[in-house]
Amino acid sequence: MYNDKDFLEIMDEDELVDCIKQMRHDAEDAISERVKVCRKAWLYLLGNQYLIDEGEAYVDAEVPSWKFRLTRNIVAPVIDTLSPILSQARPKYFVRADFPDLSGVITDPESGMQIPTGLTDSELAHRMEDILEATHQKRNEGLEVSKLLMDVLINGTGYRKIHYCSHTNQVKLPIIPFEDVLVDPMGTRQDLNDSKYVIVRHYMDATDIKYLYGLDEHEYAQGEADSVYSKSGIKGEGRSWMRRLRNFFQDGGSGDTGSESPMERRRYPVLECYYDADHGMTEAFHQGEGQMQYSDRSRTVVVVNEKSVVYDESNVYWHDEFPVVCYVANPIPHVVHGRSEAEPLLSVQDGVNILYNTVIANSLLMSNSQWLVEDGAVQYEDLTNQPGLIIPVERLDKIQRIPPSPVPGDVLNVLKELEGTTRQNTSGISPVLQGQEPYSGASGRLASLLTSNAFSRQSPKIQAMDDGYRRQARLELSLMQQFKQFDDPRETNTYDEGENLLFSEAMRELLYSVEIDSKADAPLNQTDKINYAFAMVQSGVFDVKEFIRYTNIELSEERKAEIFQALGQAEVLQGQLASTTPSGDLANQVPEMLSNPQAGGVATGT
Repeated sequence: MYNDKDFLEIMDEDELVDCIKQMRHDAEDAISERVKVCRKAWLYLLGNQYLIDEGEAYVDAEVPSWKFRLTRNIVAPVIDTLSPILSQARPKYFVRADFPDLSGVITDPESGMQIPTGLTDSELAHRMEDILEATHQKRNEGLEVSKLLMDVLINGTGYRKIHYCSHTNQVKLPIIPFEDVLVDPMGTRQDLNDSKYVIVRHYMDATDIKYLYGLDEHEYAQGEADSVYSKSGIKGEGRSWMRRLRNFFQDGGSGDTGSESPMERRRYPVLECYYDADHGMTEAFHQGEGQMQYSDRSRTVVVVNEKSVVYDESNVYWHDEFPVVCYVANPIPHVVHGRSEAEPLLSVQDGVNILYNTVIANSLLMSNSQWLVEDGAVQYEDLTNQPGLIIPVERLDKIQRIPPSPVPGDVLNVLKELEGTTRQNTSGISPVLQGQEPYSGASGRLASLLTSNAFSRQSPKIQAMDDGYRRQARLELSLMQQFKQFDDPRETNTYDEGENLLFSEAMRELLYSVEIDSKADAPLNQTDKINYAFAMVQSGVFDVKEFIRYTNIELSEERKAEIFQALGQAEVLQGQLASTTPSGDLANQVPEMLSNPQAGGVATGT
């Protein structure tokens, strides 16, 4: 690993820090080109495609005053089209007990006796599902997924770190910037099972480092103890790329994003290195006797400012995985990172900008063409572009106007083709479906069919994202089993966390499986859902209750009660009719009984 020594055997702090530095450098070098493309894609998405990076600041590129910098953004519409589709396809999680009818028990740690709880594993699984759903609603998971999808579509890959917060007794899933998750360059799987290590970098205040780790600032900061500026000595101290970019827009485009002030919060990079020596061995051929048992082959190290080690322990998680989830919509073989939707649009965006600026510049020249004047024929200040201007001269050949060069008509055709074709090929959504061409003559049925076909193109993206969602739910439930504690909201005054009353210690020993309701082949908009539900009702698969549940139509509780009451009465009446209807051989005798006068029937003559 480093100087031919096993990473797990390094105990010297300085050598451990040097090893993590080398691992960080290798991972950064592997994604350096990808990071450059991602930064450019974010700039193009935000509409400012004329910023240049000068050290720690982003400034406007210097151009002559007569040169226009028009932007016809084609990146943002594509992302805005795909993001809602993938956001609506976020699946619902289901927790299924492996043994539903098994009685849930709590094992006494001292005596080892199993104490029954009166709940079955099925009921415990439903409780865990309710707690998970309530947690998602509280942290507004739908909005978090929408922000995550921006990373997925622009960077090609999105990351979330899953950890348990003891202060709030909740699982937290912050979204980590693409360039701050450093994965083993030899890894190829999106679940990170073949990566030896993953490094998560974030920036923390000096006061927070002191509070969490008890480490004074002078122990890891460089320079004078009373120095305020650049104590860490690291380029861009605490100033990540997205933060500097945000400051550019907050400062009104002044470009003063690299400045420091004495009152600025001092922030330092903190590296969380998760190492697992057993990862990456599944593809190796091993011939030996019995099953090899490994222990203590995982290690978690936290380094502040690449100077001081503040945490060094084995992996404490029951799930025994990296606490990082990778989300990819367009996976690429043999690499962890996926394909970006914005990357193929960048070169087209450059061409569109150049052509549009050229057309506008030529149009201005046509409306403001130059003059050819014989010296002394007229005063120069008398020549303007005022319409109807009369200029007296002695001879008519002394002044003439240069005819402007016409703008080729093919330029506009090329612009339309570049914009329209690129958007449709990338997103699969035509302008007709977006309502941009109301006079296209397309019928509503055709538009619905085209919409379904366009959404079906996104099925592979939805299926690829499902793997990340499933792993997220599995790790999140595992952390709940391991760390969650029962908190009575009436004692903690957190009345919006009433779901904590559902928690039971028996959940820690629950055997379960996580399932998701994939939306890869399901209709995504409300109209298609209703049409699909009607088809299911006509075929006898859905009843009215299932129709309401599937379409999720907003109905009042009174109306739902009326519908369900009428359905209940109909079921009772149907059961009564079924119990009085003849069956078996009696049913075959009914026609004879009706035709026999002695049995009270009606005689029929011949």
